[in-house]
Amino acid sequence: MCFSLITRLIAFLFKVFLSRTMGAEALGLFSMGLAVFGLLTMIPSSGIPLTVSRKVAETPDDQTAHGAVTTGLILTVAVNLVTVGLFLLFRSPILGLFADQRAEKVVLIMVPATFSTCIYNVLRAYLMGRKHYVAYSVTETFEEIVNVAVVLVVMYGGIVALSGSEALATAFLVGDVLTLAVLLVLFVCLRGRLAKPAHFLPVVKSSTPITLMRLFTSLAATFTAVILPNRMVAGGMEVSAATAAYGEAVGMAYPLLFAPLAITSALSVVLLPELAELSAAKRSDKIAAKIDLGVHYVVMISLLFFVIYAALGTPLGTLIYGNAAAGQFVTFAAGLVVPLTLTQLTNTALNSLGLEFRCFVNTMIALAAMALCLWFLPALLGIYALAVAQTVFYLVSFVANVIVLAKRGYTHTAYAKSFAKLSLGALFIAAICIAMRYWLTNVDMIISTIIVGLSGATLYAALVLATKSLDVKLIFAILKRKKHKALDKQHYPNQSIS
Repeated sequence: MCFSLITRLIAFLFKVFLSRTMGAEALGLFSMGLAVFGLLTMIPSSGIPLTVSRKVAETPDDQTAHGAVTTGLILTVAVNLVTVGLFLLFRSPILGLFADQRAEKVVLIMVPATFSTCIYNVLRAYLMGRKHYVAYSVTETFEEIVNVAVVLVVMYGGIVALSGSEALATAFLVGDVLTLAVLLVLFVCLRGRLAKPAHFLPVVKSSTPITLMRLFTSLAATFTAVILPNRMVAGGMEVSAATAAYGEAVGMAYPLLFAPLAITSALSVVLLPELAELSAAKRSDKIAAKIDLGVHYVVMISLLFFVIYAALGTPLGTLIYGNAAAGQFVTFAAGLVVPLTLTQLTNTALNSLGLEFRCFVNTMIALAAMALCLWFLPALLGIYALAVAQTVFYLVSFVANVIVLAKRGYTHTAYAKSFAKLSLGALFIAAICIAMRYWLTNVDMIISTIIVGLSGATLYAALVLATKSLDVKLIFAILKRKKHKALDKQHYPNQSIS
């Protein structure tokens, strides 16, 4: 969680810097390129690594685990060769779909990074399966730092004359390759080895639904990058204005809206091998307890972000990016954060339990609902259609996932009552904070934002305690026990403490 927070903070602060130096258009072009890159890597880099991680977690035998890693590497590289080859063969009609043709060069710069991404995703899957969480997380932080460094060198070092979006794409490529080099070293140091490949068919069978799910999700991101600006242009908006609006939403507002994942994604990383082990042991009671507790805390965390964004989205966009439109998008889309985090957690649960196909079906249903929103709503809502479409997608996914888990006894929905209490309380607190912001209209924006933010956080903390959503006594008991253990270790270093 700490590494995730650091990584997201670096990325967030750098996005602020980029938005002020490069502008929304450069971020919009890079976001379009990133959508295509995600599509290219989705087939080889989604289901295969996740399946490798689950198989590594299920077996204590190193030889078997190393065989699974080797199988994953062979499959992912082979599939990536086919995917990139087909893209290069048909790149003209594919890239011709973009409303802004400057995105083509950005995409071509990023294409070589597909190979390094495929390889290091499998290696990271081994680290996750063996519960080397620090090593797993540090590579992501390292990549973000390298991206920042390379962009600064390209922009201010005078080495290459590139546009803002091309500089971002170059940094992405260099960071990807260097991260792979670091990961190779960590893989070897943590007893990772290549071995005789395991059977390919079980890996392919298990990974295919996950791959298809993420492929269609990536296709949806590409579809969004293509269709949304085009639909806004069809509604009377200029091409440059549509590109800028897309950049404001995806390049500026999204880092704020997806910020809760910096906290909740750590829970998902740990949950995958834990649930895989319990599933192999057929402990459905333990599985339900872990999933219910995970959902409870994800709800508690995400609702705090909802309160802050609903009340302070607009001033945050102005203060951070110097862009009020991005802040208005955050306010409008504040409700997105709750189903977003819950879908991530429940998707991980289904994939960890061998329910990959059900997860795929649920995602397809949600994508169909999102596609309808993206097609019909831009004429009415403009860029805000994206917020509605994404919220619908994650909400439908979460509800469908919970239904599947409940039918199999993998959740007792013990969180439902606290979910309702916290949600109603969060709505009331958000309304109070919005009213406070209007009362403080004549106060300096920074001061009023701090006052409203602290007030909202304090009221929400009181709500959490009042509804007994957080067991404070248990936390103090844990801290007290850890303190006693530390003292015992200090006085009796040779004694085993259980």
